[in-house]
Amino acid sequence: MAKHFSIAIDATPEQTEKLITIAKALALDIAPLRKEFRQTRHTAVDMLTSKNPDKQALEELRAQQITRWDAASKRLLQAITKAADVLTPQQKRELQQRIKNWREARAHWGRGWGWNWHKPEKSQ
Repeated sequence: MAKHFSIAIDATPEQTEKLITIAKALALDIAPLRKEFRQTRHTAVDMLTSKNPDKQALEELRAQQITRWDAASKRLLQAITKAADVLTPQQKRELQQRIKNWREARAHWGRGWGWNWHKPEKSQ
């Protein structure tokens, strides 16, 4: 993915290598957290569907999950800022425009049953 990203912003080979290194390090750091997130979801479902859910244990599980999300968020921000340091101002502007276009293109994805279902129809 870092390679495709590099092509999209016309990165130099040196920039591409740095971005790939940053992405690989992020993936290695986040992978264990992903497994923990998945296991926690399974544990929470088991606890919630038990005959007598332990509210204190669920609260502790929730707090652990928040701590994991915080760690993942911090690590992601670290990788993003490192990647930003690699890019030129022009590449950052190109990336900004691509993100804007992507957001506009997907503005109505996943909004329920059909496109714009949640908006009232305009009266004619």
